[in-house]
Amino acid sequence: MLGPFSLDWCGVDWSDWFPIVKRRKLKEISRGPGVYRVRVAGQPEMAYIGYSASSLRKHLSSLTKLTLGDQVPWGERHTASLALWTHRKGNELDYEFSASAAELDERQLKARWCHLLWQYRLWKRESPFGNFARLHPEYGDVHMDGTGTEGRRISEVEAVADLMSLPPLESLGEPSDDYWMRLMWSSGAPDDSEEGLPEQPGLFKVLDEGGQLLYVGESENLAEWSEKESRFPGARISYSLLPDIRSRRQRLELSTDLIGAFHATSKGCPKLQFTASDG
Repeated sequence: MLGPFSLDWCGVDWSDWFPIVKRRKLKEISRGPGVYRVRVAGQPEMAYIGYSASSLRKHLSSLTKLTLGDQVPWGERHTASLALWTHRKGNELDYEFSASAAELDERQLKARWCHLLWQYRLWKRESPFGNFARLHPEYGDVHMDGTGTEGRRISEVEAVADLMSLPPLESLGEPSDDYWMRLMWSSGAPDDSEEGLPEQPGLFKVLDEGGQLLYVGESENLAEWSEKESRFPGARISYSLLPDIRSRRQRLELSTDLIGAFHATSKGCPKLQFTASDG
């Protein structure tokens, strides 16, 4: 299998693929931080791309236990295990994983994770089916904050539309351009100007006086986000409206694309992205 399933995908030194099975020893996996990927066993279908800022081995051991458990792992820290559990049950799937150690700080590690997600989305034209807290459609929904209904079977009629994945953003231009990533961006106004942002869903980017990207994000209501935000005095805030996208999952896909594309050219992340105050 080539592409996202090769052992050198995106210039990363990946481990072999190992089956996710109970009581498996993970001696081949690093005890340090890194990234990992989960696929449907023997198939060119990515289930999840993730990272651990502390210990890959410990993280994957916990993921395995929860994903293969008898009970749906509601309320657990692993959103990955919840999604993988529902898809395993709903489609009778087996999984394999591959990992790569990375001696990076957490901000740079998250930026690499965004880049990997974006690259897979460009290849597949959609996200791995377990990322962004997407459950199997036959199970109750889970909100992005980790709350949700019990793990019950629901009808197709009840399946929420936001479980669908959006196509990826395509690379074009620089972050300071008003056509960056083939989106239509506003000209941008200083954060302390009287000009407000519209009360609509969309993406936003924050740039310094020199046009360097500081931060990107998404909001269901850009005006409300701007009123609550105080981290960027004097910075230039530009937005791209997404009036037809009400799903936060889908907006997160696109904001992840933006960070991934920035990482592809800079090998880093926006200056204020993933900081302690990044809520």
